Amino acid sequence: MPSSALPIGGRAPRLRLAAAWLIGVSLGTVAFAQPALDVAWSGYGSLSAYRADIRGATLKPDVQFAGGTGDGSWALDGDSRFALQGRLTLGASTEAVLQLSTSNAQERHFRPAAEWAYVDWHPDGPISLRIGRQTLPVLRFSESRYVAYAQAAVRPQPAVYVLNTGAPVDGINLSWELGSDEHLWRLDLGAGTSSARVSGRRIDVKRTLVGALQWQHRGWTGRVAAADFRVDLDIARLISADLGAQCANCGDVLPQRAASRGLRGRLVSAMLVWDQQPWEWSVEAIARPSSSSVLIPRAQGAYLQASRRFDRWQGQAAVGRLRYREPALGLQASAAAPAAAQASLDLLDRYLQSPFDMDTRQLGLRLDLAPGLALKLQRDWWRATRDTRTGRNGLVQLASPPLGSQPSSWNGRAQLTTLSLDAAF
Repeated sequence: MPSSALPIGGRAPRLRLAAAWLIGVSLGTVAFAQPALDVAWSGYGSLSAYRADIRGATLKPDVQFAGGTGDGSWALDGDSRFALQGRLTLGASTEAVLQLSTSNAQERHFRPAAEWAYVDWHPDGPISLRIGRQTLPVLRFSESRYVAYAQAAVRPQPAVYVLNTGAPVDGINLSWELGSDEHLWRLDLGAGTSSARVSGRRIDVKRTLVGALQWQHRGWTGRVAAADFRVDLDIARLISADLGAQCANCGDVLPQRAASRGLRGRLVSAMLVWDQQPWEWSVEAIARPSSSSVLIPRAQGAYLQASRRFDRWQGQAAVGRLRYREPALGLQASAAAPAAAQASLDLLDRYLQSPFDMDTRQLGLRLDLAPGLALKLQRDWWRATRDTRTGRNGLVQLASPPLGSQPSSWNGRAQLTTLSLDAAF
């Protein structure tokens, strides 16, 4: 692809992106011109370009985004998005919230979709209740994952956030707060269902239960959270009929270890933030300690991030690590199978273990151009620490066996450069 090309999926997505920004600005202008309506309007957006430098593979900024690039050309299909939110007051203690967003997520391709749509009941006292489409508070940026203006970095660290899609759920969340601004505790209990596409795979969360406890004291914020989920995956057949006929134990092992329906698992996370401007330090960790299927593998990730503000400028740096923890399935060819059958089964076994461990480093610079408007330049370095030969379809997309026929020539390293204009109003 020529270096001057902008591969964002053709002319239609570009027109949708431009139209979304124009429609959003128009709606915001109209909304603010209607003071008689008891509606509070807000919104955010990012116009972002990225360049991936990677040999023998392609790279994308987020697993939920379509596309990807790897030849050093610039693309606009990663972090660019726009969202408009209306908050309608229904009474002294009730309000309704609707947030529409548009991005290049795999199911939408810049078509507007309802990100939030819930009713919030908050009577006098420490309790509030939200019912409807919302994001449950599992991670630090769960509820503001794509509000890039609210973050020092362009996007949350992949070492942690790749293990939780942050997809909105249709459900309920109960919050209880105790204390004061000086020393505040908050407990969240939520439940719901959701559907999303991640790396080309449809994930239907049939049930998720989430609990989070947060503590704030002066410049310190700590949080622990846990989630229990049941999931169905819409995926293609794992093994061909011919290879399955040559496998001695696939009929027993795959239904037990690689089921795609009724998957059950747990997720736990923890974070600690120290915000004493001009400095901010944060550490966040996540683990998936149990899962009934290798299709949602056991894994753990963590990152450390620091930032410092210099008037309108802000610099930030981060390091992260992601590790998968699925043991081998032990697929065995039958005695009558040809020798090539065992090699194919070993390759499938390796792929199902998700040997996609990586280390990340990040440097970024932010300039606040005006209230509600920031320009960011960020550089990410990714390094595979366990496997560079097995095909993968996540942040790094590698079309080698078993996902393709060509052997891998990737050296396990990738760089991502992002230039982003972030807004909030």
